[in-house]
Amino acid sequence: MKIRPYFLDSAMIHAALCGKKETIRQPVRAGLRVGDKSVRAVPDAFNDGFSRVEILNEQGEKVRDVRPPCAPRSLLYIPEPWRLHGGGSGAEYAVEFQDGAVIPFHFESEERASAWSKYLDAQHQKWQSPYRMPREAARLIMLVERIRVENLLSITEAGARAEGFFPGWKLAEESPGAATARQAFLWHWDAMIKPRDCFRESSRFDPLVWVIEVKRVNREAAGLGN
Repeated sequence: MKIRPYFLDSAMIHAALCGKKETIRQPVRAGLRVGDKSVRAVPDAFNDGFSRVEILNEQGEKVRDVRPPCAPRSLLYIPEPWRLHGGGSGAEYAVEFQDGAVIPFHFESEERASAWSKYLDAQHQKWQSPYRMPREAARLIMLVERIRVENLLSITEAGARAEGFFPGWKLAEESPGAATARQAFLWHWDAMIKPRDCFRESSRFDPLVWVIEVKRVNREAAGLGN
């Protein structure tokens, strides 16, 4: 089964580790909203959900497809900040995560071990970027169960809890707590939007989003166990 990286911020990584991350929302494409005459969501013929969004011209004709970032029954691994734990040789290593957890792993091949060797020697035991984490070291693996399409503001309180939020959640330690999980989700969403996209993807615009329903699976089920 194919496995690919999916990047989350530290708050959502924590939610996933606590077993509270059941959905992931991301914009379909900047500037799109449900109800626009230029948008049509297409049901998935094989799964309960949607396979793509069609962009239409003024005559209602399709001009392009926008497909989701993953497919049902595919696997996503969540990269995290990491560093080498102890030594290692050949294809056998262990990594430490920022909460102190240690994951032993082995590379799929000596070639992959060689490609990552510059991050895996004793002189580079400082914290490394998630972008440099080998997939074999992942401890957070998500199975995609279903993909839906909806406007961002359609999210309910239950939906926000499935995203990993709760009443009292804070953007920062000194910030006030959210009154509801939904408010917390929207605060977090707007905080994560890049400045160049704030007028097209912020909650004020109510953009069209993919809703990716996921379930955490263990390393062995993903073929990453030692």
